[in-house]
Amino acid sequence: MWHSLLLILLGHLISSSVFIGTSAQLFNGTNHSELSGVNSNQDFSGSGLDALPTSNQTVDPSSMIPKEFSAQFTQDLTRAIYALSTYITALLAMIAISAEDFAAYYAGGEYTFKSYADVQINIYSANSPTDPLKACHAIYGLQVAVYSISTMDAWYETSITLYWSRDGIKLPVGYIKIALVTGGSNLTLGLANATQGPGIQPYLLGLPNSTDLLGQDIDTFENVRVTISPTFGGERLTLQEVFLTLMLAVTIIAQHAVVQWVEPFNIKDTTTLDTEFEYQAIAPPRAQPPYFQYAYAALALRILPQAMFHTGKLEDVEFTVNVDGIPVGIGFLKRVEDSSASLVGTL
Repeated sequence: MWHSLLLILLGHLISSSVFIGTSAQLFNGTNHSELSGVNSNQDFSGSGLDALPTSNQTVDPSSMIPKEFSAQFTQDLTRAIYALSTYITALLAMIAISAEDFAAYYAGGEYTFKSYADVQINIYSANSPTDPLKACHAIYGLQVAVYSISTMDAWYETSITLYWSRDGIKLPVGYIKIALVTGGSNLTLGLANATQGPGIQPYLLGLPNSTDLLGQDIDTFENVRVTISPTFGGERLTLQEVFLTLMLAVTIIAQHAVVQWVEPFNIKDTTTLDTEFEYQAIAPPRAQPPYFQYAYAALALRILPQAMFHTGKLEDVEFTVNVDGIPVGIGFLKRVEDSSASLVGTL
């Protein structure tokens, strides 16, 4: 039972409570898995040039995936995985990797999170002597893999080979395995039920606490307390819209040093998701620390799904990012009305 898919990124992809995280604990996860037999093949190729967002600009996500990058997917259709666990584990893994130097060597990592341990992600190098695995390869691979799995509604154990083309030759640089862990958690709710809104059960909604999720310190931000203050209202959103849009935002954040101040950006996918995400610094800009830095922006995106699930409000949200209780940035996740071509899939 085999099928193939080539995805080409073309156009624009793209009252309150306080929720807490600690930036001294940004990044961690553990797991191990082996590549299994497969029943399905897919291919992804990037399009466009690598580009960073500029101030107050809408980001063209097609430019986020360099044309040199591609990935081949294989799925085991006998091993189904839970959508919610996959979304959460992939997002948290991407946030962890965002602390790495985007264009530098990345040793790989193992990611699993206690409350959603039925899914694990393992990333490792192909050990190429000329083309080492980099953090950007892992970020691109997770983004396109989960996007493909989600939009195809193909929630199965997935193995991904990451390629980088040099002089017209595709060379493997690394591998990602999104694996089912039998008995890993008590998660039993499927995606269709999980997107129905206020009736979501609390034990499914809260992300694990910070000691479950995070571990590797960023010394520069040790002991800094990050919270968000969300205000909900407006259009309902699905899990797909929430997580795929946040993963696009993390792909932007990952391209910057953790200490760098956040440049305002907006990213949207108005064909597949009809959603957009925006980040901007608080106005007027702060004249003294703390500033709105990318480490805080990343941690806030770890907290945001927890806030949405805890309140049972999968809907448009505006949130303030606070550092030690001081507002430094503002984020928006919302549905958009206009539509333009952004992703094209051909079978």
